[in-house]
Amino acid sequence: MKFLITALTFLWQKKRGYQGFVSSYQGFLPSRSTTLFLPRKIPIAEVQQGCAQGLQRMTIQADRINQLSRQLEAAMAEMKTIASEVNQDWRSLQLITNPNQTPHNICHYQVREIPWVKRHAHGFYLTSRPIDLFKAEREAASIAETLRHRSRKKVNQ
Repeated sequence: MKFLITALTFLWQKKRGYQGFVSSYQGFLPSRSTTLFLPRKIPIAEVQQGCAQGLQRMTIQADRINQLSRQLEAAMAEMKTIASEVNQDWRSLQLITNPNQTPHNICHYQVREIPWVKRHAHGFYLTSRPIDLFKAEREAASIAETLRHRSRKKVNQ
């Protein structure tokens, strides 16, 4: 059995590119005998190629996360629109079934940020960005106020 484990360990090390080991290194390893495998030396061209491929994959993944983030924001806005449509009937139903109780909205909004990946010269930041689910209402109110103000000016002239 011990031979089988040793053979499998050797094959795994060879497959992973490990050669040799350090049985104990003072200060870094526990006092009991531990094995630390060191990677084989890889030519710098292979490392650079692997790095370039990894960065390309990270860029694609960052773009995917940001696209999903935009889709998530749109889906949340759509849910808010649907909730606004249902809310009036929902509140009416609550008043009918419980006339002594204050009716509640069907949906509450606590999300203020969504995941986002920022790029910079030295890599990527997986962070979040703020979202504003009430921006459309504020813009509509602002436009309505502007139009009312213009119509008052025309009536006064």
